[in-house]
Amino acid sequence: MSYGPSGLIEAVSLLDMRRIMFDREIFQSIDIITDGIEVNDNTLAFDLVRKVGPRGMFLNQKRSAKELPKLWPPTILFDELESAAGEQRPEERYRDPTEVAGEVIRWILEHHQPEPLPEDVRQELRRLVDAADRDEKLKREIK
Repeated sequence: MSYGPSGLIEAVSLLDMRRIMFDREIFQSIDIITDGIEVNDNTLAFDLVRKVGPRGMFLNQKRSAKELPKLWPPTILFDELESAAGEQRPEERYRDPTEVAGEVIRWILEHHQPEPLPEDVRQELRRLVDAADRDEKLKREIK
């Protein structure tokens, strides 16, 4: 399912931010599943399965549509198209995930403001950099 570790294609390509977004989607789903899924008569929907029968399709039922986002929350892979009036366009239900991933990445790059590092972390980093600056052997290895 995964595109590879953090968007690296066969470990020889450049970093692909869209692939990182897809990896995030998969890891998020894995986290949800490994945290545990509530299993009971309601979540298994035995009554719904019985209602549609052995050859019926329970996945297209409203109840299934309501429960699915609990296991796989709506994300860039499932970004629904909407008309200008805010209504879903039936002829084109979902947008191209790579297009949506590109939009998400552009938004993050333009708007994300990371929290500053705590002062103790900044001091420790400064101490490590100063020590590296004084290490002649390390300087030769880097060259």
